[in-house]
Amino acid sequence: MTSGPECGILRRMPYLVRIQIPDLGVVSALASGAVHAAGALKTLGQLLAHHNIMRKRKDWKILTFTLLVLPALEALSDGFPQVAEDLFRANRWTEAEKTLFTITLEGETDSYGEKAIDRIHGYVVSETRLDIHLPKVLDPQESVVRDIDKLSVGSVTFVNLDNDDDDALFDDADGEVLRVDAATGERTVDNELVKLSLNLPPNTPNNATVRLTVPKGAGYVAVWTNNTKTASARYTPGTDIPLSVFRRDGDGLVKDFWAEGVAPHADPRGTEFLMECTLDDGCVVSSRVALTVLGVQSVIWKGRGNSRYDANELDGDPNWPSGLAPGSVRVFPGARAINGSVESEARDKVGVEVTLSAPPPIPVDVYLRSFDVDDPTASETDVVDGFCVDDESHAWDNRGSTPDKAGAFVGNPTPSFPFKLSFAAGQRTNETEFQTTLQPGDNFRVVANADRHFLVCLENADGPGQSNPDKQRIRHEAVTGALAAREIREPDHYASNVLT
Repeated sequence: MTSGPECGILRRMPYLVRIQIPDLGVVSALASGAVHAAGALKTLGQLLAHHNIMRKRKDWKILTFTLLVLPALEALSDGFPQVAEDLFRANRWTEAEKTLFTITLEGETDSYGEKAIDRIHGYVVSETRLDIHLPKVLDPQESVVRDIDKLSVGSVTFVNLDNDDDDALFDDADGEVLRVDAATGERTVDNELVKLSLNLPPNTPNNATVRLTVPKGAGYVAVWTNNTKTASARYTPGTDIPLSVFRRDGDGLVKDFWAEGVAPHADPRGTEFLMECTLDDGCVVSSRVALTVLGVQSVIWKGRGNSRYDANELDGDPNWPSGLAPGSVRVFPGARAINGSVESEARDKVGVEVTLSAPPPIPVDVYLRSFDVDDPTASETDVVDGFCVDDESHAWDNRGSTPDKAGAFVGNPTPSFPFKLSFAAGQRTNETEFQTTLQPGDNFRVVANADRHFLVCLENADGPGQSNPDKQRIRHEAVTGALAAREIREPDHYASNVLT
């Protein structure tokens, strides 16, 4: 009968011990009480060896060990104690040689924490796992997140508010996000969707029950069975997934789902997905991954010693029409006269500060584009020195052209193209520098999005007869409907106020 301190690992039930054997053979255990892996392996071997004589207790429990073992040792039998010894003595493994499987031990404990074994499930789950990928908007290759990072770091995406197929609807309201190039046949799908790959071993019983659930943060995501979001592809988490829909991929079975971010998280890893495979004898094998859904919280102008009082805090433009959305702040970009001398450089630089809804767990890029929006205090009827102050026949009606009619982000090689602003892991707020024109009456607005192509397709096409609110809207060139319906989603978050 097994007793003594080596059985201490079993005193609290149920108990999860994760044993990792790195490349150089150093054995470590992650378990409550910091139990040494050597003791865990030895205890497990002894328990298995004594399972025939320990069958008379009444307190039945379930204990799950998660081990890393060599593929050659996947076959389980009553000789498992020798397998444990082989594991302990291994001194040089490569990552490719490691295989993950779960054993469920059913038995009994007494007051000393002694464990009796009734049976061992030998179902190998080296390929029973839930993988989560990066979305195409962040990684065109949709790289899979490493096993070690799937829950502690997870994947990241942005709320799906763009228009990936450049059609008449924004993606959040689109019944199918798909564009096929007529010449090449290349398919453009929804690039904010996050692929979830359910993996099963080839010997999975046909009567096994497989489900994908969202135990945390279900309200922030929608789940689809394809990456084009056709209405029939909407998946209700918790619904049984028949093995017949899995495809054979190499030596295993795979079924892909896609998660869409529909609301932004305030904290990282706000949503978790759980895959469960229940075998015919009730043994449950599960795998869990995490996802962070980011949104843009705000885009704010920051002064650089060029407010009305030469400070950094920009004040509202008193000439801005009352109640007109968005609001405005003003900058005075000209050089100052200091002690009778004019500065050598204009104060035409401001900051653009972007804040995300949550700190990203991995580095992410957000793109910015500036727009020349309408001056609501002037119209095409106002003429000064023979020039129309606000020529409504042109979408770009700022009179200044240096560095560009829409201004420019400092360091952007092509001012009219979107500018990349990079966020480090854990960095929620970042700022870049923007250069204005020097012409009074010029106005600027900035839009942020993780999808660069989306920004390229935006416009501010104000024209004669439009209302002042419509002249401030940033719209997608292909979306149809009323001007308000064509405006970018959530402009209060994804676009700045107007800089005058």
